[in-house]
Amino acid sequence: MMEEVADRLISERVRLGYSKADFAREIDITRNTLRTYEIAKSNIPSNILVRMGSLGVDVMYVLFNQRNPAQAESLAEQTRREGERLAEQMISGNTMSNSVIAGNGSTINNINTTKHVSKTVAEVKPGKGHITDEQASTIQKLVDDIVVIESSVKQKPRGHKAVWTAFNRRMKIPSYRLLRLEQFDDACNYLRSTVGRLMKQKNARKKLPGDEWRNRKYRYIHASFKEIPELETWFKRHIKAKFKVDSKADLSDDELEQAYTSLSNKKRELAKRK
Repeated sequence: MMEEVADRLISERVRLGYSKADFAREIDITRNTLRTYEIAKSNIPSNILVRMGSLGVDVMYVLFNQRNPAQAESLAEQTRREGERLAEQMISGNTMSNSVIAGNGSTINNINTTKHVSKTVAEVKPGKGHITDEQASTIQKLVDDIVVIESSVKQKPRGHKAVWTAFNRRMKIPSYRLLRLEQFDDACNYLRSTVGRLMKQKNARKKLPGDEWRNRKYRYIHASFKEIPELETWFKRHIKAKFKVDSKADLSDDELEQAYTSLSNKKRELAKRK
């Protein structure tokens, strides 16, 4: 039944630690579209199932209530890029242009129409309008951060390939080196929001090694000061008034989390004014 498929999809999304908004963003659909899947109003297209699988969703479990963690991990680690390429072919009409997979009991409804198209793909190289080597290094560091944190806080963490695939899909580019200069800030904000979401997970404080949890909070705070200098004065006044301390090092973990959240909110507020 579609209702059972919908329930299992919700279970997988929650197991992987995604909110509705984050999950929809990662698979490049709207929240409303995801909602139709989760309330059993729509079948899930095959290309969307491929994207879900690339995030670690156990697709066999969602469709047939049969757990297959080995297959799910294999899909997540080995076929992300190839699966995404095939999914795009489905959409563009090269193969299986009207394929839809529906979880109605044990049946997969699949309309298969194949046509052969020869395509010549031109290689595109980064130029003056694309990000610099320094900016590319910043992107790489943020992706590395996501992989490292997920390996500590998630049961089925994504590898570099999965994170890069999600990033390229989000920014609508074939490769991060083809990110345009005007996209750089949006790209960093997307990656940092992912880091922030992971750092807010309840187990992050315990799972991250040593003082890594606090150090990452410190790095975000310092980076925010460099980005918006007036935040430093505001932050010092804020922790003095609220926690009666002069330095962030004197904050408890709970207080540091509160101060971090307050700083993030203030940063967004100031950014909107500019």
